[in-house]
Amino acid sequence: MFLRKHFSLDDRILAHLQHGSMIILDLIATIKRERPGTTKQGVYAALRILKKEEVVVLHAGRASLNAAWLTNVHRYFTIAEHYYFQKNVGAGHFANLREGEKIQYTFTSPLVADTFWIHALFILIETTPPGAHFIAYDPHCWFFLAHAESERGFVRFARVHKRLYLVSVGARTPLDRLVAREVDGTHSQYAMLTPAPFPSTRYINIIGDYVIDVSLEKRVADAMDAFYTRTREWTPDVGRALRHLVEERGRTKLVISRNAKKAEQLRRKFLKSFYIPKEINVN
Repeated sequence: MFLRKHFSLDDRILAHLQHGSMIILDLIATIKRERPGTTKQGVYAALRILKKEEVVVLHAGRASLNAAWLTNVHRYFTIAEHYYFQKNVGAGHFANLREGEKIQYTFTSPLVADTFWIHALFILIETTPPGAHFIAYDPHCWFFLAHAESERGFVRFARVHKRLYLVSVGARTPLDRLVAREVDGTHSQYAMLTPAPFPSTRYINIIGDYVIDVSLEKRVADAMDAFYTRTREWTPDVGRALRHLVEERGRTKLVISRNAKKAEQLRRKFLKSFYIPKEINVN
């Protein structure tokens, strides 16, 4: 769909929505000028199909591209570039890093960073060799509590690709313990380490030779620690407060590096807390 020599009606709709959402009537008028003979009913029919395929979102008389679809398309092209253009390394091409190289990204909040972060993890699972399990250290694994569907989707994705999901955290508060219910103890495992081995600002992921190192602004990390320390039980109000906290503006730095030695050192450090089965079966 789209980027073909001759534009179909669907392609024209997507080409216009590429620049932002549009009032549907304006979209129809624009397409009719470009493509004489196109009917209003034809454009509406095409939009309904694109909506059913979850490519576009229709709301209050406007059409826009579905953000989830855009993320999937981006992931598709990044993986394709990895296999077809492996010499093309630059911003957005972290899967093609050579040994010793790294790329740094900066985001305005932890939640904005997490959207890109989990996208990068999907790509690295796709492009690293079998047996490159996902290993993580988080001061607190707030992803299951504030961004649950994305994190659960990644756990399922890792399992389908026969990778273990191994996460350790640096605290044992009630909210930290709550996350233990999200793992099955084999394909996904969870450990609480105290005292914490790293500062509360630092999050680390390892997949194969790749290391993702994320740093939160200290003010945000301190607020997260205080929130976890004072919260004794999970309620809808607690959930809303946590989501508000991770949406708080604060410089979040994410560095993806390819460094086999560093990855192996970190892997050995964290694997002590987990059981690694000889074979990973997917039921």
